[in-house]
Amino acid sequence: MWGVPPGPVANLVELLERHRVFVMEFDFGTDLLDAFFLPPAEKDGTLCLVSNANPALPPDRRRFTLAHELGHAVLHRDDIPTDRDMKRFEKEANEFAGEFLAPAEAIRNDLEKPLTFALLRDLKVKWGMSMASLVHRAEDIGAIRPSEAKRTWFFFSKYGYRKSEPGLGLVRERPRAIAWLAGQLTERRGLPDAAALLHLTPALFTQRYSGSP
Repeated sequence: MWGVPPGPVANLVELLERHRVFVMEFDFGTDLLDAFFLPPAEKDGTLCLVSNANPALPPDRRRFTLAHELGHAVLHRDDIPTDRDMKRFEKEANEFAGEFLAPAEAIRNDLEKPLTFALLRDLKVKWGMSMASLVHRAEDIGAIRPSEAKRTWFFFSKYGYRKSEPGLGLVRERPRAIAWLAGQLTERRGLPDAAALLHLTPALFTQRYSGSP
């Protein structure tokens, strides 16, 4: 429906905003919650994904989290989950995110090669996904045998990659649409009035909507 070309999604935030999915981010003050989505107030309203800008969360994790929340919005927006549903919902959102960022047909050739750390580093840069997510993706599409996956996870644990991976120069994708709308609002109303409309202090308004949390 969105006409996304095959291969890696170059800039996920830009793609979402182009299709009227607004991305807002600010530091939640914790790394225990990555993101959540706000369903549209009306049937044809705008979906908003709210992302944690905490410095502890690397760019590749933020990309996957946004795709994960998009999955929830597409698959579960009308559902009221019970505790029993939560595990299934999380699994489905992860599967959605994996297929959205790395479609099986597009990434299979990359993942059917021996998954050395050197290859995983290259693929992380290419696909904008963490090395761990790439291993999970290889498992999901059957590109590696269970014994290979088990060995790979052993070395992830040995070298501490389960907790922290090399950043490899990936850059955080910054949302622009909300900041632009906020700028239009403050131009028309002035900062104090615009903040008052949302029942926020001017400082908190700037922190949340300036585009540079």
